[in-house]
Amino acid sequence: MWDKIKKWLGFADLNRDGKLNAEDLALAQALAEQKIKDANEAINEVAVKVDVAADKVKKTAARVKAKTKKK
Repeated sequence: MWDKIKKWLGFADLNRDGKLNAEDLALAQALAEQKIKDANEAINEVAVKVDVAADKVKKTAARVKAKTKKK
């Protein structure tokens, strides 16, 4: 059972020295923070594109509504 637990926790041994220590955890935290930063940047880029597309849709809808307004 202990071997199964060690194998399962082996993914956290990032420097592959056979020991899970504070250095491994610090490296894992740094990698996770970088991935989060990259994901946030990608989300922000997409959010800007969505805002631009939404503005275009609003302007087009207003134009269509004005042209089809009953007199």
